[in-house]
Amino acid sequence: AGEAWEKWLLDLVAISTVADVGKLLGENRTLVKYGLIVMNKTKRIGLRKLMEIAGVARLNLPSGEVNFGADTYSIGWQIAPRINAAGRMDHANAAFQLLITEDAEEGAALAAQLNKANQERQKETDRVLKEAREQISKGLSFDDSKDSPLPFLLAAYSPDWLQGVIGLVAGRLMDEFQRPVIIGTQNKDGKIVASARSIDQFNIVEAFSASQEFLAKFGGHPRAAGFSVADETQWTKLVRHLQALAREKLHDADVQPSLRIDADIMLEQIDWDLMGTLQNLEPFGEGNPRPRFLIHGLEVLGFDGVGNGGKHLRLRVTDESRRPQKMIGFNCGEWCAKLTAGDLIDVVVEVGINEWNGNREIELKIVDLRFHQTSPRSAR
Repeated sequence: AGEAWEKWLLDLVAISTVADVGKLLGENRTLVKYGLIVMNKTKRIGLRKLMEIAGVARLNLPSGEVNFGADTYSIGWQIAPRINAAGRMDHANAAFQLLITEDAEEGAALAAQLNKANQERQKETDRVLKEAREQISKGLSFDDSKDSPLPFLLAAYSPDWLQGVIGLVAGRLMDEFQRPVIIGTQNKDGKIVASARSIDQFNIVEAFSASQEFLAKFGGHPRAAGFSVADETQWTKLVRHLQALAREKLHDADVQPSLRIDADIMLEQIDWDLMGTLQNLEPFGEGNPRPRFLIHGLEVLGFDGVGNGGKHLRLRVTDESRRPQKMIGFNCGEWCAKLTAGDLIDVVVEVGINEWNGNREIELKIVDLRFHQTSPRSAR
């Protein structure tokens, strides 16, 4: 009975560990590894319906049986966002009911409800992100220092923003600007509530501990925290104080965007033997990131924008081997206006497997790209 109970919980353990950005080392790695096995065979009707609507399900031809290929990526980007969307947009009860229902019709309805909530969450996140970025670009981050084109700590606030998405926006802006970010809104009691996301070089909780005179309450860990202040006057005082602390702690080098690369490789080295080696390192995630590879001097054969509004880049390239290779770059659609067939580029990729309708192929996901440094077009 004990073993059966552990198996019953392991799928939820995997989801919660990855969704809460737990480090996939030691016990966590073991729990997630076996939790994924349980998850892909889960008996939870609602979770199965959610994985189907999220695109995690695949058709096992020729039998037509539906099975699942969930991994840490699909938890982090397809499953957890839909589960979390319930609480961000309304109330978490829908997600709870989805996980415990034993009725297929109810499970399908709840999965559709969470999928819709996630679509609304995406729209709201995009709106708040745009408005927060505009505040930052217009210099509304308060810092009067001339030491940097941008303050070392960025802040944006509006009483109209949805509280459930401000943490997501803070995280996106932190990644974009490589700086600590705080995003605030107003709750129903009139207080300002906010989320903070920070870089490794700036412990945001220590900064809050040194700023308690301005805070109503706070909590979190060094890179992610939440807090509240009484009103806009206190918000302004807090932001100025935190920015002063950031100026003392951080240097220009700390806020320069950087990209971890594990190895330089050539296209011919990306094969099923490499995939086997990489699979032995799974599951990937926080603390055990998926390896990233730099490939130099690829020739662009063709490209197009895909997805909503062409926001993603689909790319075909080759090298001296003349072997064509497909790549996909999520949120890289702006490169369609920059590229021309025949251009030489350098690309950082993550290597994975794409399975669809019984077919398996190696998939290269673009992390970053640039014009090849020796190319005459590199000065663009």
